[in-house]
Amino acid sequence: MTITLHDDLYNPEEVDAILCVWDEIITRRLQPDKYPELNTYWDNYGTAQMRLDAIDIGMWAQSVWLALPEDLKYYEPFDFEVVPRLLDQLRPYWKNADHMYRKDGGFPTPTIESAVAHYKLAYGYNT
Repeated sequence: MTITLHDDLYNPEEVDAILCVWDEIITRRLQPDKYPELNTYWDNYGTAQMRLDAIDIGMWAQSVWLALPEDLKYYEPFDFEVVPRLLDQLRPYWKNADHMYRKDGGFPTPTIESAVAHYKLAYGYNT
């Protein structure tokens, strides 16, 4: 059986980004003492909402990745370095869940520019 992605949905790179985010969310779900805000959000809103949020966050993470300088991407694998660092930027959003939804219903991620700047700062990237 062959599964075909429709052009109007997600391309393979976007699906990969979404799945990398979902994988990291699951990893954090298994560490409630280290990530209490994510786990409280999950408990309050459920698994289905977390999956929907993973789509928004994955699309955002892919956009941030594409905006990072090429030499920084060379040293940072998307799945094991970039996604966890980007999810760290979202901790305040999970903590303040009552006020977090955008008018369009999506997960309120930081702007691409601010996420890239934050990522560069956290990495110590000066160029």
